[in-house]
Amino acid sequence: MNEKFERTLKKEFGIIAESLGFKERKHFFLNKLRPIGYFKSLTPNVSAFMNFRFFGHHKLYSEATVEVGIKYNDISEFLSNLMKEEYYSSNTFENLGYLMPQKVFLHENFYVDTDCGLALSQLFDKIKQYGYEYYELLKNEDTFFKLLQEGHPLVDEKSEFNLPVLYYLRGEKQKGLACIENEINKRNQRKTDEELLEENTKSIKLVESVNDQFSSEQKNIVVVRTDGQKQLYDDIVNNRIKKPKDTVLVLTSGTPAGVSEYYMKFAEVYRALP
Repeated sequence: MNEKFERTLKKEFGIIAESLGFKERKHFFLNKLRPIGYFKSLTPNVSAFMNFRFFGHHKLYSEATVEVGIKYNDISEFLSNLMKEEYYSSNTFENLGYLMPQKVFLHENFYVDTDCGLALSQLFDKIKQYGYEYYELLKNEDTFFKLLQEGHPLVDEKSEFNLPVLYYLRGEKQKGLACIENEINKRNQRKTDEELLEENTKSIKLVESVNDQFSSEQKNIVVVRTDGQKQLYDDIVNNRIKKPKDTVLVLTSGTPAGVSEYYMKFAEVYRALP
C-alpha cells in the first residue's frame, strides 16, 4: 500500500472537484465520522455529494471508486434533532458504475509513479455525464419522494430513514410509522449469510472475516452481495465468468439479519413525535 501516492491522488481529485464548485467536508452518519466527501449546493435545500475512495491497495497500483449522492437539508436537520446527534451526510447515494450503461461497480486502477492526470480527467468526464444526471433527477423532492414510495433501487440507500421522515414532514406520521414497522418486520425475517449460503450452493465457502483469515497474497477474494451483485454471483456460479485458481467466493447479503439498536432507537423516538 502506497499511502503517499493515495494521499496525492485524493488531493488531485479534490482540486478538480473544487474547480467544479464542490467543497470538501467531513460528514457524519449513524453517529460516526465518515471519510471526507465533497458537497455542492444545487438548491437552498439540496446539495450534490461525491466521494472518492480506495478499496484495493497494491504495490504498483491502487483501486478506487466514486459514489455520488444527494443531501436534503430538511431531512438531515430533522434527523439531527430527532437522534440528538450531528447528521451531515448524503441522504442517499449510489456507486457511479451502477448509473452507467454497464450497471457494474466502478473500478478504476491508478498506477504508482505515473501521471494520473488523464485518468482523473476521464473519471470526472464519467461523473459529469452520469453523476450530474443523477443529481438533476433527485434534486426534485417530489421525484425523490415518489421513487422512495416505489422502493426504487436508485434511492434504496438509507430509504428506511428518508421515507418516514418525508412522510412526517408532509403531515403523514402514520404512514411513516407503517414504513418503520414494515422495515423492522423485514429485517427480522432477513436470512443470515449462513442460510443464504445453504440455499444457494455448497460449492461457495462463506468466510466470516476475509481480512482475518486470508491476505491478498494468499488468496483471491471475490465478495458477492446477493442483493446488489446478484448478476455477478450468477455468472461465477454458472461459469460464465471463470473463477481464478484458489479464489474464495464470499457470499454476503450486505446487511446483517435482525434490527440494529440504532434503528430501534430511531423507531422509538419517531413513535414519540407529536
